[in-house]
Amino acid sequence: MALHHEIVKVLDERSLYDSAIDKYFYTTEDGCPLSPGYYLVLWPPRIKAPRYDEHATYYGPFTQTSHVQLLMQHCLQQYLRKIQNTKNRLELEISL
Repeated sequence: MALHHEIVKVLDERSLYDSAIDKYFYTTEDGCPLSPGYYLVLWPPRIKAPRYDEHATYYGPFTQTSHVQLLMQHCLQQYLRKIQNTKNRLELEISL
C-alpha cells in the first residue's frame, strides 16, 4: 500500500496551496489552525482520495520547501533501513 504525501504551503488559519498551486481549505484532526509555512502532509494508506481534512497529518511549519524535502529523505531512509532489517531478520529465521 502506498502512503499518500504532499508538500503544501499553508497561507493562513484555513487555506493552503498544494504542489500544483491549487488553493484549498483545510482542517486538522484537533481543529487547531496551522501556522503559515511549508508542511509535509501524510495520509494513511487506507485513504483513497486524500483531502486536507482530519485524516491528514501535517509536519511543519518549515520556511522552505527544501527543508521539507530533507525531512522526506530522512524519513524514507529510516523506512528503507527498517524494511532491510526486517528482511534480514526474516531470512535469518527461515535459515534456522
